[in-house]
Amino acid sequence: NQNFNGTFAGNISGTGQLVTQGTGTVTFTGNNTLSGNTDVSNGTFVANGTFPNSPFNVESHGRLQGNGAVGSLSLAGTVAPGNS
Repeated sequence: NQNFNGTFAGNISGTGQLVTQGTGTVTFTGNNTLSGNTDVSNGTFVANGTFPNSPFNVESHGRLQGNGAVGSLSLAGTVAPGNS
Protein backbone atom coordinates (compact mmCIF):
# COMPACT_ATOMS: atom_id res chain seq x y z
CA ASN A 1 0.00 0.00 0.00
CA GLN A 2 2.11 2.86 -1.32
CA ASN A 3 0.78 6.41 -1.36
CA PHE A 4 4.01 7.93 -2.68
CA ASN A 5 6.15 7.47 -5.80
CA GLY A 6 9.00 4.97 -5.92
CA THR A 7 11.16 2.78 -8.15
CA PHE A 8 12.14 -0.88 -7.79
CA ALA A 9 15.04 -2.05 -9.97
CA GLY A 10 15.46 -5.61 -8.69
CA ASN A 11 14.08 -8.91 -9.96
CA ILE A 12 10.75 -10.14 -8.58
CA SER A 13 10.57 -13.92 -8.80
CA GLY A 14 8.45 -16.81 -7.57
CA THR A 15 4.84 -17.85 -7.81
CA GLY A 16 3.25 -15.45 -5.31
CA GLN A 17 0.96 -12.53 -6.06
CA LEU A 18 2.11 -8.92 -6.49
CA VAL A 19 -0.54 -6.33 -5.54
CA THR A 20 -0.33 -2.53 -5.75
CA GLN A 21 -2.98 -0.77 -3.67
CA GLY A 22 -1.82 2.75 -2.83
CA THR A 23 -2.42 5.94 -4.79
CA GLY A 24 1.25 6.45 -5.69
CA THR A 25 3.22 5.54 -8.79
CA VAL A 26 5.53 2.54 -8.59
CA THR A 27 8.07 2.07 -11.39
CA PHE A 28 9.57 -1.38 -12.01
CA THR A 29 12.69 -1.48 -14.18
CA GLY A 30 13.98 -5.04 -13.69
CA ASN A 31 13.50 -8.11 -15.84
CA ASN A 32 11.20 -10.08 -13.56
CA THR A 33 10.53 -13.82 -13.53
CA LEU A 34 7.39 -13.67 -11.37
CA SER A 35 4.81 -16.21 -12.54
CA GLY A 36 2.07 -15.33 -10.06
CA ASN A 37 -0.67 -12.78 -10.76
CA THR A 38 -0.01 -9.05 -10.64
CA ASP A 39 -3.01 -6.99 -9.48
CA VAL A 40 -3.02 -3.22 -9.99
CA SER A 41 -5.83 -2.33 -7.59
CA ASN A 42 -5.12 1.38 -7.27
CA GLY A 43 -2.45 3.87 -8.28
CA THR A 44 -0.08 3.63 -11.21
CA PHE A 45 2.11 0.64 -12.07
CA VAL A 46 4.89 1.59 -14.50
CA ALA A 47 6.35 -1.49 -16.21
CA ASN A 48 9.62 -0.22 -17.68
CA GLY A 49 11.06 -3.70 -17.17
CA THR A 50 9.51 -7.02 -18.10
CA PHE A 51 6.92 -9.28 -16.46
CA PRO A 52 6.45 -11.79 -19.31
CA ASN A 53 5.15 -14.65 -17.14
CA SER A 54 2.81 -12.72 -14.87
CA PRO A 55 -0.88 -12.31 -15.77
CA PHE A 56 -1.92 -8.69 -15.07
CA ASN A 57 -5.28 -7.60 -13.68
CA VAL A 58 -5.79 -3.82 -13.83
CA GLU A 59 -8.77 -2.94 -11.66
CA SER A 60 -11.03 0.10 -12.11
CA HIS A 61 -8.85 2.47 -10.02
CA GLY A 62 -5.57 1.13 -11.41
CA ARG A 63 -3.36 2.35 -14.23
CA LEU A 64 -0.72 0.39 -16.14
CA GLN A 65 1.84 2.21 -18.21
CA GLY A 66 5.44 1.89 -19.33
CA ASN A 67 7.74 0.66 -22.06
CA GLY A 68 8.13 -2.91 -20.79
CA ALA A 69 6.32 -6.17 -21.40
CA VAL A 70 3.71 -7.97 -19.30
CA GLY A 71 1.91 -11.31 -19.54
CA SER A 72 -1.79 -11.61 -20.32
CA LEU A 73 -3.96 -8.62 -19.45
CA SER A 74 -7.38 -8.35 -17.80
CA LEU A 75 -8.56 -4.75 -17.89
CA ALA A 76 -11.12 -2.69 -15.97
CA GLY A 77 -8.84 0.33 -15.42
CA THR A 78 -6.49 2.28 -17.68
CA VAL A 79 -3.62 1.19 -19.90
CA ALA A 80 -1.35 3.95 -21.18
CA PRO A 81 1.45 2.62 -23.42
CA GLY A 82 4.80 4.29 -22.92
CA ASN A 83 5.32 6.73 -20.10
CA SER A 84 2.38 8.96 -20.98
